[in-house]
Amino acid sequence: VYTRDIYRPGMLYAKFLRSPHAHAKIKRLDPSKAEALTGVRAVLRYDDPTITWPKLLGQAIVSDTNHWYEGMVGAVVVGESEAIVDRALRLIELEMEELPVILDPEEALKPGAPIMRPDTNPKSNNKTRERPIKIGDIEKGFAEADKVVEWVAGDDQDVWAGVEGHVGVVECRGDYLDVWHHGQNWLYAMDALRQYSPVHKIHLYLPYNGAFFGGSSNIRAAPHTAVVAVIAARRTGCP
Repeated sequence: VYTRDIYRPGMLYAKFLRSPHAHAKIKRLDPSKAEALTGVRAVLRYDDPTITWPKLLGQAIVSDTNHWYEGMVGAVVVGESEAIVDRALRLIELEMEELPVILDPEEALKPGAPIMRPDTNPKSNNKTRERPIKIGDIEKGFAEADKVVEWVAGDDQDVWAGVEGHVGVVECRGDYLDVWHHGQNWLYAMDALRQYSPVHKIHLYLPYNGAFFGGSSNIRAAPHTAVVAVIAARRTGCP
């Protein structure tokens, strides 16, 4: 039994609106046609003052700006079936302003490169952190070496194989939450969920995960799918 196999009586379905651009900001969002579609129970907007969206890398997971292709942006649609939700998402009128994109990390670090995340650190020069490691006398080692080879090493630690997309199932019983979480690290999940209910009232279940390889147990976005399910469940009164 995988997370996606979990079904609760009367369960609704929710999906994120996704950006057609790699980096863009919302100019206009009109979900009225989606809201009018039969079977749609709610459209949760990024600017709804009654919703506390969880944050991912310093930004609300549902906001007016996305930072990667098909990133979550603007809204979450809740409906009676996946087919209804998919149709409603296509009915949302979305206009976006495209923002700069840098595909080469070496180019991103050069002086004058556009700052990709001015909202989190406008003076970072696109560098999240610097962690130099020095062992022994490096200069002496180079001087004594018969041959020196230089190359650029890429980092693909955030690439993983997976056939099951992130999914979360939530059933609310008053202040109690039953949560089926798609992930391997329950600490991340509990940390994300505890702002929505006391920890002693959260029952967290971790079913099997389909083809979840390559360090994705530490992907911080994983628990937020369950958190959005909490928001949707409380708004609609349904699992």
